[in-house]
Amino acid sequence: MRSCFATFVSLLLVSLCASAAEPHSAKLSSPAPNGGSWVEEATLTNTIGCCVNGRSVAIGGNTVAVSPIGGSVFVYTKPAGGWSSMTQTAILTPSNPGDAANFGSSIAIAGNTIAVGCSQATVGSNSYQGAVYVFVEPARGWTDMTETAMLTASDGAASDSLGYAVGIDENAIVAGAPNHQPLGAAYIFVKPAGGWVTGTQTAEPTSSSLSEASGVGASAAISGGTVAVGAGLNMSSQEQGGALVFVKPASGWADMSQTAALATGVQDVSAVFSLAISGNTVVGGTPFISPNGVLHAGAVLVWVKPSSGWTDMPPTTELTASDPQSTEYLGRSVGTNGTAIVAGAPQDTIGSNREQGAVYVFDKPAGGWTNMTQSAKLVSGCGTSADLFGFSVGISGGTIVGGAPFINSGTGAAYIFGQ
Repeated sequence: MRSCFATFVSLLLVSLCASAAEPHSAKLSSPAPNGGSWVEEATLTNTIGCCVNGRSVAIGGNTVAVSPIGGSVFVYTKPAGGWSSMTQTAILTPSNPGDAANFGSSIAIAGNTIAVGCSQATVGSNSYQGAVYVFVEPARGWTDMTETAMLTASDGAASDSLGYAVGIDENAIVAGAPNHQPLGAAYIFVKPAGGWVTGTQTAEPTSSSLSEASGVGASAAISGGTVAVGAGLNMSSQEQGGALVFVKPASGWADMSQTAALATGVQDVSAVFSLAISGNTVVGGTPFISPNGVLHAGAVLVWVKPSSGWTDMPPTTELTASDPQSTEYLGRSVGTNGTAIVAGAPQDTIGSNREQGAVYVFDKPAGGWTNMTQSAKLVSGCGTSADLFGFSVGISGGTIVGGAPFINSGTGAAYIFGQ
């Protein structure tokens, strides 16, 4: 049976919330450092109306991808006049829908390419082996389409869950298979010179020097020549959550053991739940830790690469909420654009609305990352109980997208915020 890495999803129904005709200011816990205010610019919905939208989101430039619970991913392209409430520009679907259960379990965007994880895909006779579907934008723009390529593991087995997590940069994709035996696995796929085609991995980095690592690939991110994947670690005789970092060799990606292990410093075998990378910085969401004794309030950990290069290390910085709540799970999702970090707290109570959810924004100080609370807290103006806003987040430039998979009587939505 496939393990479950996210067990806290509420199944409560919510009241219908009509989209506001005009954008409204997001609620702030404190002014944004640049003097601007985050504004909720758009509500993204879909024309199908039967799916839980917003479970996974990704943003890259003027493109947003949103996944429901179902067999499709919705793509939204920013209109010439700016973001406004809208339904999808295109629908992405797998060419083998009967074998693509849980399509959209993860999404990532880079340039004109969208990678979609499908952790329960059947490959051959292996149920739940998992796969990654790659979609390349046509010359005339996004349109309803099936995948350009389907990526699988050459050593895949039933219940591996490849695609549970996925990351992408210009020329490579990393995907996690946290149930691959015995420790979980991550796979790196490098784009061929002629473009993406159906195939298997270029490299399978491992955690061979960590005898009791587990859940490798529960989260994943890639930026340039750096890959990070979530893992439970055994360091200094202490079991703790963390992530493995792999740095691309000069000759290119190949099977290798980790360059460094990034520990949370908290005694917990859970892997880092969500990951993002920008330049020399790795960001990890740890929703199950309890900072300052607040049970499962969650936190965001930041690791900054030392001048000598990546090495086994504890976090450089811990980012927390100024208004922590028990079981709000800050860090369930994270994203970064290099100068700001966003993190979802999907079970945050807003006023009397239990589990409405929120997105926290942390702006990088001029002197670099330091222990701090949020610069801003974003809340949907039409939020209701059990929306789980912040279940998924993404940031690109000055635009933030956050998923609320249970708003609108359970059909879900995603929200765009700008400055």
